[in-house]
Amino acid sequence: MLFRSENIFSQLEEVGSLELNLLLKADVQGSVEALRNSLSQLGNEKISVRFLHTGLGNVTETDVVLASASNAIIIAFNVQADAKARETLAREGVDLRLYDVIYNAIDDVRAALQGMLAPEIREEVIGRCRVDQIFNANRIGNIFRSEEHTSELQS
Repeated sequence: MLFRSENIFSQLEEVGSLELNLLLKADVQGSVEALRNSLSQLGNEKISVRFLHTGLGNVTETDVVLASASNAIIIAFNVQADAKARETLAREGVDLRLYDVIYNAIDDVRAALQGMLAPEIREEVIGRCRVDQIFNANRIGNIFRSEEHTSELQS
């Protein structure tokens, strides 16, 4: 998964909305602006993207420490993580995503936002059955027997 948070649903109940914290690093200012504008538009009233920091150049140890302290994801476009940053990433468990195509970054963040929302539960009745007798089979479990078949059952 793209995001990491242990208490997403409790945060939603307390605040009423969720934020996906991001640090954005890119090779040129135009890429930073394009990504920031595109990612900012992905949210809705229940969930949004929050940029803790945007900048140019490789991902540094400072970026990783900030991401770790704020439970953020680092989005890196056409840049890499320096050696100290890679060590800190492994130690802190921060999620670093490297991209060279803007649309891939947008799609991943969109998927993360959708994954943070509570699932929609829907019940659909596909048939009805009356159970006349229950048999317990040790290896299989319960077996149900019905004398009457209904024409409402669908597959």
